[in-house]
Amino acid sequence: VSAAHSDPSSIGFVLEADGVFIWHTGDTLFHRSLLAQRPAVVDLLILPINGKGNNMNAVDAVRLTRILQPAYVLPMHLRLKITDIKTFNVYTYRTNYVFVKIETDEGISGIGEGTLEYKEHALLGAIEDLKRVLIGQDPREVERICHELYRDSYWRVGPVLQSAISALNIAMWDIKAKALQVPLYELLGGKVRDSVRMYANVWFAGAKEPDEFAAAAKKAVAMGVTALKWDPFGKAYLYMDNQEFFHAIEIVEAVRAAVGSSVDLLI
Repeated sequence: VSAAHSDPSSIGFVLEADGVFIWHTGDTLFHRSLLAQRPAVVDLLILPINGKGNNMNAVDAVRLTRILQPAYVLPMHLRLKITDIKTFNVYTYRTNYVFVKIETDEGISGIGEGTLEYKEHALLGAIEDLKRVLIGQDPREVERICHELYRDSYWRVGPVLQSAISALNIAMWDIKAKALQVPLYELLGGKVRDSVRMYANVWFAGAKEPDEFAAAAKKAVAMGVTALKWDPFGKAYLYMDNQEFFHAIEIVEAVRAAVGSSVDLLI
């Protein structure tokens, strides 16, 4: 079916060769006719996206891809520009996590994280400085942008700027993956495993006595955690007296008794 801008029911065209179906949707908006006339299986979905007027935009493309579930997707003509960068300073007990969200003119956004313990305000300021450089750029050009951010730093690059670039880097990769309709790991060499073992931290917040640590440990293990990381030494720092030392040992013993031998304890 030939694509036509003036025909609201246009579905583009479908090609079939040796059992492989290729569907070029045309660049009209998402219509019910697309679903009514689709082939049973779509091997390659070509999405001409320009987002102007009534033409298909990135949000339409994402919706159509999720419904059709093609084997491969080829987005065309997509123009992305960074329109805003937002930061989120999230309280997490002893330190704060810093997240960044990059927004684009096509409605695709990306999330990154660049936490720098106890220097979050410096990190937030660095991201704000870099924002002036990034507005209007194409976030899919990840390597070029990150190289220029690093190269064009007036002073030697340290942990603050590196953390800011790291947060922006992963947010741009997130956008690139969403624009291509693939999981991000596919752009980084493919997945290595189906699952990742995790350990819990901060599960002990508020606990001071051995029985309190034991109760908190049981709750964490009940959630499926198989490794617990924590600091049983209280306020002791660099030096501890005998009372503090033996109290820490009692805490570890209580946790071990509570969770059994199958859970790893990371001190």
